[in-house]
Amino acid sequence: MTLALIDGDILVYSVGFSTEDESEEAAILKMDSRIDEITFNCGASDYVVYLSDNIRNFRKGLFPAYKAHRHQPKPKHYKALREYLINVEKAEVADNQEADDLLGINQTKDTIVCSIDKDLLMVEGWHYNWNRDSVVEVSKPEGLHNFYRQLLTGDATDNIPGIYGIGPKKANDILAGCETVEQYTQAVFAAYRQHFEHCSELEVLDHINIIGKLLYIRRQPEEVWNFELND
Repeated sequence: MTLALIDGDILVYSVGFSTEDESEEAAILKMDSRIDEITFNCGASDYVVYLSDNIRNFRKGLFPAYKAHRHQPKPKHYKALREYLINVEKAEVADNQEADDLLGINQTKDTIVCSIDKDLLMVEGWHYNWNRDSVVEVSKPEGLHNFYRQLLTGDATDNIPGIYGIGPKKANDILAGCETVEQYTQAVFAAYRQHFEHCSELEVLDHINIIGKLLYIRRQPEEVWNFELND
């Protein structure tokens, strides 16, 4: 039996914006239909919906500018759709973290993450993208590479800086040949050290640690990611 782990945050916005000119009832019906459609199309037999904590987020404490550039107004039915997911669909709401973290924590060999968020491709296992109607399996090495590549590029969508001038292609070149965490760590540190040549080693390590904590999707409850160089 496969369980679909559904990214409720994105659904609330996508369904909400597509029903701006419709009634609240119509928006809720569309949400119900989208959940059934996603669950069927990814081959799952059941589903769980996850939502981010709208009040607390540990990432904001680390970096107040996190997602601070987002000024787009919420869809008209935002509150109603979110309440429907919580009260009717029994969505699980994250505590001081994001839906992405709950998706990562709950991913197993018998689940499939359902989202259109590329950040989740650092999480090992099956993934379903409902915009592309595609299912892919991310291996542990692929997930590791995707995370460390993002540690170099940053994530403009979430207002997370990386190394200026480094995009996915350059990041892939920097990480070419890396297989272990230690090798990825050394490659990333060398790139940051070169870019921030005026900073001390400790300052560079602290900087990378903050960026990594913002980007990293948890696999265990209360997990804290750390960037450490081996002597």
